[in-house]
Amino acid sequence: MCFDLDGTLVDSTADIRDGLRAALAAVPPATAADEEVLKLAGFGIPLEEFFTRARTKGHPHAGPVGAERFIAGYRAHYDAHLLDRTRPFAGVVAMLERVRAIPGVVTAVATTKRNTTARRVVDGLGLAPFFDLVRGSDGLRPKPAPDVLLAISGELAVDLRGAVLVGDTVRDVEAARAAGVTSIGVAWGETGVDLLRAAGASAIAHTPDEVVSLILG
Repeated sequence: MCFDLDGTLVDSTADIRDGLRAALAAVPPATAADEEVLKLAGFGIPLEEFFTRARTKGHPHAGPVGAERFIAGYRAHYDAHLLDRTRPFAGVVAMLERVRAIPGVVTAVATTKRNTTARRVVDGLGLAPFFDLVRGSDGLRPKPAPDVLLAISGELAVDLRGAVLVGDTVRDVEAARAAGVTSIGVAWGETGVDLLRAAGASAIAHTPDEVVSLILG
């Protein structure tokens, strides 16, 4: 049983958006794309993609050096403020308690974040006891590639057949499909139900309690 982190378990959009503001400030001048990038803070997009959306060809900081400055600016701010406003969504802790009590279920976090960053969020919010593994995308292709799910399978020595990924973005749904995993899209993230259904989510949960109902069938 795998869970995405941002937008699924925790409401972290405000802290991510603040980190993106710092990243954009590190590669001036601002452009019309900046506001659009900030609006995508809750969509599970890797930092490299945020950069290419914000600093297109012709911008003085377009290119690898600018990307390094952008990512460094984000991480410097976010690492210092990642729990300023980030909290579990209402009902998530109760959901995890119920999932953890299901006999034989192995649980993991599957996130685009780095391992250390994801662990700090999970530990800092008291969610660590609910998971056998917290796996970021260090050294892996981020979702929608299936790499993080395949890595979890290998590290926990579990077969992905019959596994489920609970996530809030189209990238989660696509990663699940690429890994041959059932996907449950959650309606409380930024993406919205229509896009999750269009992406092919196996099921939609409107509340954390519904996630458990869907798992138990």
